[in-house]
Amino acid sequence: MLATPREQIEGRAPKGENYLLEVDNELVVPVGKKIRVITTAADVIHSWWMPAFGAKQDAIPGFLRDLWFKPEVLGTFRSQCVELCGKEHGFMPIVVRVVSQEDYSKWVAEQQQQKQAQADDPNKKWEPKDLMARGEKVYGNICVACHAAQGQGTPAMKAPALAGNKFVTGPKNGPIDTVLN
Repeated sequence: MLATPREQIEGRAPKGENYLLEVDNELVVPVGKKIRVITTAADVIHSWWMPAFGAKQDAIPGFLRDLWFKPEVLGTFRSQCVELCGKEHGFMPIVVRVVSQEDYSKWVAEQQQQKQAQADDPNKKWEPKDLMARGEKVYGNICVACHAAQGQGTPAMKAPALAGNKFVTGPKNGPIDTVLN
């Protein structure tokens, strides 16, 4: 996500050094390793481009596309979506930070600690409305890319329709077992 403050975009504050090129979560990768990036899109065609690595791949709704690169130099590399994709096109930066294997291992450990700290208390008693809200958020962030907004599925990706599907609306154990295993 774009990390440039709205005040800069709207001209109410001076533009920073990396105006429209900062993200809230940069991609961190180890130097000298093959990296695979998998792209898709929820709305229109976008294009992930990192000229420093000679890497470009279109992100197409309903499809999973991948690209590979092997960064050989430490540093922070910036780019942006290169497919004119709509009114927010100018607000889609890409940042890749290439670090040593040692620093990468430390970064991964920090990320894992943060995830554990954010994890739900396993003893928490959930209210149905909270579970529904959480499920909607998960579906909107993850499942919709393949199963579509209304659950109609995406045949090109072999993602089945969920809406009206007897497997989904039937006994809970079936879908839960499928998702978890």
